[in-house]
Amino acid sequence: MNHNKTIQNYLSFYNHFEGFNGHNGIRITEVREGYCKCEAALTAQSLNPQGSAHGGLIFTLCDVAAGIAAMTTGNRVLTLDASVSYLRVGRGSKLFAVGTCLKAGKTVCFCEAEVYDEDAALIAKGSLNMFRTEMSLEQFLKDLQEQQR
Repeated sequence: MNHNKTIQNYLSFYNHFEGFNGHNGIRITEVREGYCKCEAALTAQSLNPQGSAHGGLIFTLCDVAAGIAAMTTGNRVLTLDASVSYLRVGRGSKLFAVGTCLKAGKTVCFCEAEVYDEDAALIAKGSLNMFRTEMSLEQFLKDLQEQQR
């Protein structure tokens, strides 16, 4: 299977998976080598007591966007560390995150992520390091599909 087809198959699986990200309404909307864009609808369950997007959702959007961007380099990745700076409150009906893999080394990918509201206002900016496992993205997808059967 070619690499681009593997990425598209993984995203199709990812957007239908009923795990944490699915429960929180996170969907991948665009992906290419070293890049990922995702979104999350703001619902009553994703708001903090002040009525704006919960910081955990914003952090998760950074983690997902950066992680998928890093995975496009061909390996399964795991988050090593992350730092997210919250710049303003997230309001509206949807948030968007863009993740980029700035450097894919042998074992670590250095990534950045940004979260925006519907008006394209920057809500948060993250710096994340992802560990590249020895498992190929193709093998990871096969294993996930087997687990779902």
